[in-house]
Formats: sequence, C-alpha cells, structure tokens
Amino acid sequence: MANNNGQNQKTEQVQQQVAQAENPQVPQQPEQPVVQQQAVVPPAEETGFKAWLKKHKKGVIATVVGAVTAGGSAFVAYKKGKAAGIMSVPVPENDDYSLDPNRE
Repeated sequence: MANNNGQNQKTEQVQQQVAQAENPQVPQQPEQPVVQQQAVVPPAEETGFKAWLKKHKKGVIATVVGAVTAGGSAFVAYKKGKAAGIMSVPVPENDDYSLDPNRE
C-alpha cells in the first residue's frame, strides 16, 4: 500500500504538470523577482582637528564647562579666604603714623 500511495502521488504531480502545460490559462505562481541589495558605501571619513572635534563635541563641551566652573569656584574661595584672613587680624586701637619710635 505504501508503494501505491507513492506512485499515486507521483502520477498526480505529473498530471498536474501536463495539465498546466496544456492549459496556459491556468494561473501559475509568478516567479519571484530577483532582489539585489545595494551595497552601502560609507562616506569618506574626514581627518584632522575639525573631524575630531565633531566626533567628541559633547566631551569637549563638558571639559570646558568643568574647567570654567573649577576656576570660578577657586576664585570665589580665594576672595573669601582673603576676606576671612583680613578679618582675623586685630585692628590696632589707635592709628599712630609717626616715625618716631620713642613716642607711644
């Protein structure tokens, strides 16, 4: 029986192929068009400082902002420290500007 089934399937396939060849009006599966993928060509990379700056723009900006912030903070700390140092020295009670060391 298994042999008969195999032969039946083969004869059915042959009959279908003959019927399709005789009747061109029978819709056949259209052939799949060949799709060619276009090769992606990367643009030529620029070299030099300008290209490097474009690539590392965010890092450069962050570095500049950090440096300016640190410089500003150091300047403010210097001014506050100087003011605190001046205030820590006691002020003389009387200002004597005489050049005579024997006078008090």
